[in-house]
Amino acid sequence: MRYIEEAGDVVGTEVHIVLARGGHYAVVQCAQGEPGMPVVVPVKVTGQQVEFEIPDREDNLCCPGKFRGTVSKAALTGKFDACDDQLTLKRGRSYWR
Repeated sequence: MRYIEEAGDVVGTEVHIVLARGGHYAVVQCAQGEPGMPVVVPVKVTGQQVEFEIPDREDNLCCPGKFRGTVSKAALTGKFDACDDQLTLKRGRSYWR
């Protein structure tokens, strides 16, 4: 996510994949002018491939449906089934830091 000073808006997507009891989870937050409610969903991990599903809810501001992507040392790249945009989320500091 990033802040656009001229518009006063926060836009973009952040994904944090974490390990917890029971497996991997994605903490996903999307912003379209303002940050939406974060969601926590289970992640299927196969090697460098990840897959998770975002529920269809207006308050999270994310593209609903299944995300399929690849994790590398540099970024998470992938796509939501219901959206046309390919995401490349570079590793780095969170918007909130």
